[in-house]
Amino acid sequence: GTNTFSAALTASTGIDLGGGLSYGTAVKTANFTAAIDECLLFCDLTGSVITGTLPAAATAGAGKTYIFKDISGSASTYNLVIDGNGSETIDGATQVKITSNSGSVTVTTNGQHWYIIGTS
Repeated sequence: GTNTFSAALTASTGIDLGGGLSYGTAVKTANFTAAIDECLLFCDLTGSVITGTLPAAATAGAGKTYIFKDISGSASTYNLVIDGNGSETIDGATQVKITSNSGSVTVTTNGQHWYIIGTS
């Protein structure tokens, strides 16, 4: 079955994810701002650079994570740019660029700043 919660679920002794996880996904073909209900952003860079802008860290809330993925295999030619919201930074930089074909970057916020958690 499916359980739907309108607010955060807290489990002090852990959660059994025997059924796995499903992420909110979206395919992006042009510049965009990541939505709160999205997590895994498949970016098709065929023919153009795409910039994905993060929401404000405070709006997203501590723990919010996004995964940006080049699905076109062309990031070395057409970079995938991840932009902080306004003056907000990602590991101290205003932008992060994915420049390797089929690369990805995972970012998470603590509610104040964005941080890179992983890359491929």
